[in-house]
Amino acid sequence: MARPVDRAMNAQRPEKRVMRDLWLPCIQRLIDAGVDNSVPLYLTLCGAEALDIRHLIDNRLIKLTNTGAIHPDDLNRVVAVEFDQEAILSIKRLLPGLAVRETRLQSLLHGDTQLRYPTGVHYDDCRARVVNLDLDNSLEARNDDDELIFPLLQLVVKLARLHAERPRIDWTLLLTLHGEIHWDDGVFGYVAEFLGENCRNDPEFERGFRNTAGNHIVDSFLQQPIALKSEYSKLEQQSILMAFVPKKIAHLLHRDGWKVVTAVNVRYGGTNARAPMVSWQMDFKWDRRYSTRPEVIYRECVREVFMNTRQITARGALEII
Repeated sequence: MARPVDRAMNAQRPEKRVMRDLWLPCIQRLIDAGVDNSVPLYLTLCGAEALDIRHLIDNRLIKLTNTGAIHPDDLNRVVAVEFDQEAILSIKRLLPGLAVRETRLQSLLHGDTQLRYPTGVHYDDCRARVVNLDLDNSLEARNDDDELIFPLLQLVVKLARLHAERPRIDWTLLLTLHGEIHWDDGVFGYVAEFLGENCRNDPEFERGFRNTAGNHIVDSFLQQPIALKSEYSKLEQQSILMAFVPKKIAHLLHRDGWKVVTAVNVRYGGTNARAPMVSWQMDFKWDRRYSTRPEVIYRECVREVFMNTRQITARGALEII
């Protein structure tokens, strides 16, 4: 995980400013629709500078009082999750009145297993309509009794199952990860086979993957046996994650009733000493077909993975891939 100074520097990059602009519309739509405050509007790992929340304030989506505190009308709209004590003090100084849960996301959710779930106010927090997991971490994997687990994605599953409890809440996940892959050959082989299978079964997915990652990556994933490579460029690693993460989340959740729409699929960084990053906006829409035709939901989710792929230049230009 990045050091606090690194995180603060990364948050000020032009690419991050573009990402914060990309996040605005989904929150604006909810406010325009007049959603109630039964659950928070926005749950975020905002960091010491709380730049994403301040961006909402600058765009008049969250109101302040004359003294600079969160307006009483918006006190229940935004919840920050932070465990670092210096960061907590900074957030409270910058935004008096903001709800800050002084813990880690994993603790808020009671870990990545499906055995325990949050209760009380933390239960409502985790059912926020928009959840922003803006992380500096790479996607890690572990083997549990011969089952390959991606702990972060299991947290997403847990969030989705909380939103599925009545009254169900359609919700949006804003997810950002470090774009380098550190898996061993066994994990990488699983990912390559997982993506290669969809390339064989769905020409639309294959076209999107080739356009994003390049022919040589896709061709290597289609080989039998799959040719494993020990080194990929940062851009190639980002591209593999752009395909794998939304597809895997859809795979984990399509039988639970969620259609996962990948509204934004973005890569940035990786040059000029800038960390390579990948980021997504995934909209979770309840789909009653899960009980009769879950495979149709999954196929639709996969075909939309590359619906809106973009890259952000070091100067902050948003380009179509």
